[in-house]
Amino acid sequence: MIGATPPELMEDPGTLAFLADRGSRAKWVAGVCEGSLVLGAAGLLHGYRATTNYHFYGLLGQFGATVVETSEVVEDRSRITAGPPATGCFEIAQRLIQHFYGTEAARRMELNAEYAPHPLFGVGTPELAGAELTRDALAETHAWTEAVSPIARRAAERLRISAPA
Repeated sequence: MIGATPPELMEDPGTLAFLADRGSRAKWVAGVCEGSLVLGAAGLLHGYRATTNYHFYGLLGQFGATVVETSEVVEDRSRITAGPPATGCFEIAQRLIQHFYGTEAARRMELNAEYAPHPLFGVGTPELAGAELTRDALAETHAWTEAVSPIARRAAERLRISAPA
């Protein structure tokens, strides 16, 4: 599983070659937040439904993924992605434990971790937060998303995937 990462990984030939090679043979490939973009840059999400952090929905489609705008885990064949890094890693782990060891093992894991989130403010998605708070959050993170955008664009161009219309 690859999670929040430096965007430069989308341009690192060694990293991309490693991920493309291992990912093409892996039973499961998982990405969270910016990690989904790195998987896309390695060519591992082309033709798959996938998600990322809401800040990057507009970039994921450049890699030929069908973007699912959700804070939930998205599973498509051998690919599993999530957007929110805080919960996404844990929820992907639960799904994989379920696939490898069964539902009861995943349920025990959830219980043993006491995973029962109760968000303090209940604004954990753009839909829940509303337009004003979402706009403010996007403005605060604008420099981050603007730094990632050209790198993702160059990575997608190397894959020769047409940008979404």
